Amino acid sequence: MDMDTFDQTHYCIEKIREKNVHKFEEKSTNGSLNAVPSTLKFIFDSGNFKIQEKKVEIMNYFLKPCPIRFLPLETDYFRFKNVYQRTWLNPGSVFKLKILFIPDEDRDYNDILKICYFNDQTIQIKIYAEMTIKFSFPTVVNFGNVPLGRTVSYKIPIHSHAEKDFSFAIILFNGGSCVDVYPRRGRVKLKQKPVTIVVIYRPLRYISMNFQIRIFISDLCKAPHVINFYAYTRPGLLR
Repeated sequence: MDMDTFDQTHYCIEKIREKNVHKFEEKSTNGSLNAVPSTLKFIFDSGNFKIQEKKVEIMNYFLKPCPIRFLPLETDYFRFKNVYQRTWLNPGSVFKLKILFIPDEDRDYNDILKICYFNDQTIQIKIYAEMTIKFSFPTVVNFGNVPLGRTVSYKIPIHSHAEKDFSFAIILFNGGSCVDVYPRRGRVKLKQKPVTIVVIYRPLRYISMNFQIRIFISDLCKAPHVINFYAYTRPGLLR
């Protein structure tokens, strides 16, 4: 190694040491190759097959150049973007590997990224993609003017998932005795017909009504779907 190359390598190591001093001191004793993140996750909406891109950063903690080789991915749904199958990584430097996700149907996807380096050692990174469903629930339902004692209803279909069963639960707020909702909970099986939730309103007195239901589908959605209902009952509506 000539002096210019040695100086460049030393400078590179020192810059990384300054940035991650504790981590570098621990790793560089024996040397290692690190990859971040250890798991690569993609998320896509049902019916949205837009190509996505994420990156994996590979850092050389060895005190000498490290050869790295990327084994071919197992599926065609994840691909390398503009990368050679084999490259060298200098001490203290970082290689940014870009991964493309190319879905073509509503389902979950899985793959493994394998990075080989010294003496056939291997780093494995799990790559996967999860589909989320966008349920087409309204945010507001207005029953309008409802005469005293008259019953009105609203139906909410919950469609099945293409890949898995899921459970749902419904909580009613401020409904009182004028409102009923059924079923309040249930399970939708894979590819079955939609389950229909029925919201029934029957005013027992003259009132301006505002109540809310929250639909929890925790298997697929982090937050509940909130629907606000409005209705108005006053004298003279039957005339």
